[in-house]
Amino acid sequence: MDTRADAAASQARERALVAWQPVAALIRPGRRFVRRPRLADGPWPGSGPASVWGLSQPFAAAVSLVRVGALDAGVLAELGAVLDQYRVGDGYGPFPGDPDHYYDDNAWVGLVLVGVHLATGDPAPLAEAARVLAFIGRGEHPDGGVRWRARPDSPRNTCSTAPSAQLALWVHLLTGDPTALTFAARCRSFLHERLRRPDALYADNVDASGRVDPAIYSYNQGTPIGVDVLWHRITGDGSFLESAMATAVAALDHFGADDRLWSHAPCFNAIFLRNLVALDAVRPVPGLALATEAYAERLWTEGRDPSTGWFTRGDIGRYERGGVLDQGGVVQVLALGAWPPDIVADLV
Repeated sequence: MDTRADAAASQARERALVAWQPVAALIRPGRRFVRRPRLADGPWPGSGPASVWGLSQPFAAAVSLVRVGALDAGVLAELGAVLDQYRVGDGYGPFPGDPDHYYDDNAWVGLVLVGVHLATGDPAPLAEAARVLAFIGRGEHPDGGVRWRARPDSPRNTCSTAPSAQLALWVHLLTGDPTALTFAARCRSFLHERLRRPDALYADNVDASGRVDPAIYSYNQGTPIGVDVLWHRITGDGSFLESAMATAVAALDHFGADDRLWSHAPCFNAIFLRNLVALDAVRPVPGLALATEAYAERLWTEGRDPSTGWFTRGDIGRYERGGVLDQGGVVQVLALGAWPPDIVADLV
């Protein structure tokens, strides 16, 4: 028995659970005539409901905590009741009752639902994930890629196309749906042909005029890696791991310079790192363990405000106001050190 590894996993689990508590405090019961709970977007006065994107990452964090044995699965049902309020038509709107739709939001929701299924064995979240995938399919552009928003002039983004491909591959893995596999193949072709840069990093988007925005965000490197890991899992083709590794090495080098990882929002970094850890489970990624451990330790020692429990110190990056979205990212990063080796390949 490796007692040092056990101690490190125990510490990671404890720290992740501590970081979860401020989020848990913002899961509020419904008002007098509306019994369904809601998740507030942050601890500030007058906070409203979290956006569906803002909900997705705390929900993913809760899935992580359940899977590492730090929380009871009942919290997933509670968050599922929150999520139900965002259902608008065949997809999920950005806020309860908002008829607008963002396809990236729906992809994040779909991946969380897959995670709930893997954590609990309940077939209902998987069925809902498949339904969400069918909705996302409406956002596919005739020339490839998934639109960011449900508008004809929307750009086609890495953040909408890659997680949609991941969702499709999970649906195929878990249900055998062949149409999900062909959709994922089209998404990957678009990413490689239009958004993968010569340095193996992925640009942000292609707009309606065909102009590529070359901006580099950490989560946009993680999700294509996750796509390739799943393709390898399905096909056994090592070339997918070669592609994933090239991006992983380039991304770690990029975000290791000029304090870029720290200045990025934790919600982005959680998506980035969890996908790299999934790759590392099948092919070791040079420098990943050191980078992940250093970032997690810095979150705890520099980013955490002990008086509030929120990770807002040390010039840490944030997405807009931060709040539950970034706190959910922090929880996921801290929990990475507690994932059992036998299920780490199932990080979603």
